[in-house]
Amino acid sequence: MSHPPLAPGRGPVAPDGGPARGPATVAAPAPAPVPRPPGDDEFGPDVAKLLLRAARSWWTWVVAALLVVVAVGTWIAGGFEEVPEEGLPQVPVDARIALGPYDVALQGWSVSRDYDRDTLEVVDGDAWLIVAADLTGAPPRSSFYESGSVTVSSLETTAFPKIVDPVSGDYLSYIHPGVTTPVLILFPVTRADGETLDALTTLPVLLTSYTFTTHSLSGEEMWLRPQPRATVQLPRDDSVVPAVEEEE
Repeated sequence: MSHPPLAPGRGPVAPDGGPARGPATVAAPAPAPVPRPPGDDEFGPDVAKLLLRAARSWWTWVVAALLVVVAVGTWIAGGFEEVPEEGLPQVPVDARIALGPYDVALQGWSVSRDYDRDTLEVVDGDAWLIVAADLTGAPPRSSFYESGSVTVSSLETTAFPKIVDPVSGDYLSYIHPGVTTPVLILFPVTRADGETLDALTTLPVLLTSYTFTTHSLSGEEMWLRPQPRATVQLPRDDSVVPAVEEEE
């Protein structure tokens, strides 16, 4: 097979003597830029895709359904209820008031910065508000102390209140049906609240009752649906504070 002759100093030539011609190469035109919608930033399309993907995911709907169920269950249990004090009956001191899991009769209150100082430091409190009371357990079974059953108007504690034995100082776990138990209710408070309490002679106490019912989620029977029941104007009585033994 013969090849086109090469001319001196030139590339391949055609049989007619002219330069050999190959297929022409034409550069593709650059694509025209796509105009962006007004107000669209560089993250807009990505965010829209993520939202669309989340909306199509069944996990999103499962989580949303669970949140709705939890919110409804909490509402049924009374967790979102306000605590109105106006219009509640004011009961006398020492009156025995049924609160559901137990009856309560308040005795007096005081403030101490020396009682159980180790626990006070753990809960970041500066002082204890100490309320003396008698708790008598109610059927159908022994119950824990409900931290919201005895509260003080406008007082925020640094931790949940606890109940202790007035003599031994031991923490009490249960209130038993038919048994009257003297207790001290310990509220850890800040320095500022402790100073405010020091200036008071009467403590405004709110009593809240509970209903024994079935939890909407777990199906377990327990004391739920807190409902403000009554108020007590409790006089100060520093004798309710147990004697504190000096550490050796």
